[in-house]
Amino acid sequence: MSDAGKSELETASLFSLKLLETALQKQESYLSALRQSAGSMLGSRMDKLLLAINTRSGRSDHLVNIAKFVILCCLVTLV
Repeated sequence: MSDAGKSELETASLFSLKLLETALQKQESYLSALRQSAGSMLGSRMDKLLLAINTRSGRSDHLVNIAKFVILCCLVTLV
């Protein structure tokens, strides 16, 4: 992989993980505002969704897949 490709992969990975972190940090205020609104929308906590059963594999492996992604990206950047 070229240096430019590594840099783009690192940047995309970092932004993906920052987006996930921000969503987890802001979920409480979002769900609170959703409950207070008069709408009929239902919201789920992201941490619960990450621990839920993956419909493709039949296992609770969303966090495992994220961990594998982070480890793979770390290994790619070391090469």
